Amino acid sequence: MKIFTLLLSFLFLFSGLKAQTVTVTDVVQDGQKLIVSYDITGGTGNYEVSLFCSTDDGTTWAGPLKSVSGDAGKNVSAGIGKKITWVVLNDRAALDGDNIRFKVKASKGESTVTDIDGNTYEIVKIGTQIWMSENLKTSKYRDGSPIPTNLDDVKWANTSSGAYAIYNNDPANNSTYGKLYNWYAVTDRRDLCPTGYHVPSDEEWSILENFLGGTNVAGGKMKTATGWKSPYVKATNESGWSGLPGGYRTNNGFYSSVTYYGYWWSTAVNSSSSSWYRCLGMDNGNSIRYNYNKQAGFSVRCLRD
Repeated sequence: MKIFTLLLSFLFLFSGLKAQTVTVTDVVQDGQKLIVSYDITGGTGNYEVSLFCSTDDGTTWAGPLKSVSGDAGKNVSAGIGKKITWVVLNDRAALDGDNIRFKVKASKGESTVTDIDGNTYEIVKIGTQIWMSENLKTSKYRDGSPIPTNLDDVKWANTSSGAYAIYNNDPANNSTYGKLYNWYAVTDRRDLCPTGYHVPSDEEWSILENFLGGTNVAGGKMKTATGWKSPYVKATNESGWSGLPGGYRTNNGFYSSVTYYGYWWSTAVNSSSSSWYRCLGMDNGNSIRYNYNKQAGFSVRCLRD
């Protein structure tokens, strides 16, 4: 097995767009891999990120490098502490010398997805996953079929078909928090999410939480830094997931917890009457896994296939 050596004298600044600056902040060797840390500052939205390498002090550049993972490729959000892992020997025979430099290029990539109603949502890459960073608002399934709504409390409590509600029937809540869907809408074969996206499974929620450091801290990194009932805590939105406290409609039909808690369905079944979901609260930084009645109305986040 070939070994490569590096001298850590290769920090490089690359300004790919007028609105943002990309700065390589560190490069660490881990066996036959390199971990390149970088920041995207002064910009917003999502970028397509590529890694380049020079062995002649920046005179010529090789790339974009192919054997990369982490915060690379499409839909990488602006922010600090980004990391790209490069498996060096997959791309070249060796890497030696004291004139090695790296640069990271960020250009505007795909940043939104649109549902069947024409609602457009920001998207964000978190680890290996690409999430909508807003709650779903569609009133139709992917094939254009309308999702039933305006169910009174009795009908809401007794339906076993897909339905949605808007918190307190207030259009302002739909604009801010999106719609509240029962679990039957989430799992309807006509599909709730835009083409190329789906409602996450329980396992896919766990992948997100684990990438963000585990359930005890992931919630704080998923919550918006404002918009929660005071005093809210540990809300940094470090991930760009932008979770808001949209509350829920209970299985008996009444509304509760807006500005205090946010609830999001998974597709996973717990029992004949209940399914699993995730909850973020104003008073902690946790991402909490619970199960609840399938007739309840929760928010929905879509994940790219």
